[in-house]
Amino acid sequence: IRRPPRSTRKESSAASDVYKRQDIAYAKAWSCIAAGFSTSTLRDIIEEQPRLDKAINGMQIMANGKLIPTPGGLIIQKDGKNIGAVGISGDRSDEDEICAIAGIEDAGFTYSHRATK
Repeated sequence: IRRPPRSTRKESSAASDVYKRQDIAYAKAWSCIAAGFSTSTLRDIIEEQPRLDKAINGMQIMANGKLIPTPGGLIIQKDGKNIGAVGISGDRSDEDEICAIAGIEDAGFTYSHRATK
């Protein structure tokens, strides 16, 4: 059996890490849409109300692992209306959220921690 050179395995591992980050970023955005809150707000709610642990675990199962209550996911708004969500992953979660804010604002939109109705 011929094995690929060592550098190929490193590139493959790095590519795998990128896909994981993309999945996490997508899940953060998905969490905002599903919950109607930013992921940092979702985290705060869970930390403030530990009795919700079982409910969150059930929601996580129903969401196929896409519910991520970790900063980095924000709701995007234009003229006070929800138009989408963004998720960022790749750094510490608080840094991810700072990047999300910068991207949303640079695109000319506003961000929110709570969806409007």
